[in-house]
Amino acid sequence: MLRVIRLVSFLLIGLAVGFGLKVFMDEQKMNENIDEEVEISALSAASGGETEADAATVIAAPESRPDPSMPGVAIGGPFTLVDQDGKTVTEKDFAGSYMLVFFGFTYCPEVCPTELQKISRVMELVGPEKAAKIQPVFISVDPERDDVQTVKDYIGQFHEKLVGLTGTPEQVEAAKKAYKVFASKIQMEGMDGYMVDHSAFTYLMGPDGANIALYPAKDTAEQIAEDLKGKL
Repeated sequence: MLRVIRLVSFLLIGLAVGFGLKVFMDEQKMNENIDEEVEISALSAASGGETEADAATVIAAPESRPDPSMPGVAIGGPFTLVDQDGKTVTEKDFAGSYMLVFFGFTYCPEVCPTELQKISRVMELVGPEKAAKIQPVFISVDPERDDVQTVKDYIGQFHEKLVGLTGTPEQVEAAKKAYKVFASKIQMEGMDGYMVDHSAFTYLMGPDGANIALYPAKDTAEQIAEDLKGKL
């Protein structure tokens, strides 16, 4: 009988400890979620409206709104690449223009064409006067397959002003590093070739080459266009 009582006591103590640990972990998770929401709020800014539906969720440049997760990180910088006509270009060729820059690859099945179509739509929505100040740019993260002709054929499906850039693996890697772009090959089972997992931000660069804002993939063309109208 005494053994049974001890066993029941141990079980009750175990249940109590387990419940206490669960409560503690739930509280910790709640605090982490709150901290994450605060951080996201600090990184996001709505221009021209009070709600997320009114304007783009803009992650502002470090110079104007420090990113608490990457303090002091500068986005953008020198690069040397080749355009769709085989001409060598650098960041200096775009000086004086605002740039909407997207990194992707021509074999991308969904995200890249969607984002480039969105940029094309943005160019229409901002109007001819502001569109004249913007240079949309596509930079390949897949130099092994995206040669000059492939890039030229690809960007021809989108806005007429879109410039496509590629280069050697070393040149592309340098551009990715300057813009803090993540890209990694993924070999898909049962599929020939490979895919590329990559970050999907559209970068707004100023006439001086400094980063002004990052637009996440969730932002609509209407939201981005509205935000740009307040910046250009």
